Amino acid sequence: MTFELSAADSSAGSLVLSFEQASYDPVLDTASLQINAPQEVRSAANVLLGTLRNISVTVARNPARVVTSFQLDVGNQDIEVRAHSGQLGIEAITSPQAQARASSFVRDQNMNGVRLQMLDNGIYYPYSMLESIEQEFGVLLGGIEISAGGQGSATHNDPPSGYRPVGTALDTIGDRSGFSITAGDRVVGSVLFRLQAN
Repeated sequence: MTFELSAADSSAGSLVLSFEQASYDPVLDTASLQINAPQEVRSAANVLLGTLRNISVTVARNPARVVTSFQLDVGNQDIEVRAHSGQLGIEAITSPQAQARASSFVRDQNMNGVRLQMLDNGIYYPYSMLESIEQEFGVLLGGIEISAGGQGSATHNDPPSGYRPVGTALDTIGDRSGFSITAGDRVVGSVLFRLQAN
């Protein structure tokens, strides 16, 4: 799992979590990575861009799915965040169907409002791959804006219920997110991408 944080002044920092730290269940063929200790992300000049908490990533091969969640407390400047779950290799499925769900919660923590805005055409876009060619499955959520002292949340399912065809064979899945978030505020995000054979 990779988190890349950047600010308007070109300061940037990243956090990379390895699945070597994950626990593995051989019966369910599921790996889970849980990080509860605060993880500060700082720029090269040691400026605090944000603190990640309660990071969770679960991957499974049967049925194939990736589930990620995190909490981010932003530092003293607006930032852009790009997160990537990594890639889960699976046995190739020729006619897969999939479902995706994304949720975001934001809270204004400094009494000047909070704004979460999409980047790169969407906050969450689960993707699939076959032979290293990446394909976007869907774009979920757009943005949330709350006035001073407030909080709010949004959830988006694709499709609204059940599964829909991916449209191509695949052998790898994962998810990405790209969003901006205002200084001093909090965002909690989660995304699920799950497959089934047609």
